[in-house]
Amino acid sequence: TGNGTVWFLLTLFITEIIYVFCLRNAFYSKDKNAMLGGKHFVEALFMITCLIVPYLFGELTNPFAIVGNRVIAAMGYYILGVMLIDIVHKSCTVNMKFLSALILTVMGVVAWIVFGNGVNFFGGSFINMPGMSSAIILSLASIAWLKCLEEISVLRQVKRFLNYYGRNSLIVMIIHPTLLLFVTYSLGGIFWNMSGIIAIVVSLIVFAILIIGEVPFIWFINKYIPFVIGKRKPKPIKNEG
Repeated sequence: TGNGTVWFLLTLFITEIIYVFCLRNAFYSKDKNAMLGGKHFVEALFMITCLIVPYLFGELTNPFAIVGNRVIAAMGYYILGVMLIDIVHKSCTVNMKFLSALILTVMGVVAWIVFGNGVNFFGGSFINMPGMSSAIILSLASIAWLKCLEEISVLRQVKRFLNYYGRNSLIVMIIHPTLLLFVTYSLGGIFWNMSGIIAIVVSLIVFAILIIGEVPFIWFINKYIPFVIGKRKPKPIKNEG
């Protein structure tokens, strides 16, 4: 039904399974590099369809329908990301990546201010179609910024930090909301009644504290109980003399 953060794991799992075993083979030729007909037309058309269809259903209450709507929308954004990474990786210089990321960020923020947010994955309900533009543009901006990190040596530490949390995203997905619950519960009504710049500053401080607080959990799980996230302790290498 979407409790906690498990809804995201389920949505991503189904989306990746469908893409890897069904759609990727349909979109790409045998060499996995050239699109059918040498263009991205088929893939782009399917992506646009997946982005639009969820808005046709409006508000949903059936849990299976909600999951289905999430997957359809997620497929659109997933393919959008795959296509953008391919384009940015092959054709953009560092300066172009930086400029593109900056322009997309500004455009996305403006679209969000004008149209609001049009994506509600948690509820599986999509009712503000114009607001979808902000989600799409900011998604593109995020990917462009991440590609910039790969090229700019000054930001390598930031990249290492993101890679660390990326490799442990399953742990973070479970621990983060749990720690957040303890913090917000302790602050009580004070936290939820904040507004304006104070709310933004406090939220950023809480976020930073949680990020640091997650490190011991990440270390402990990887060190002592990796099986809970599907990992196994490496077997010691025998010394054969």
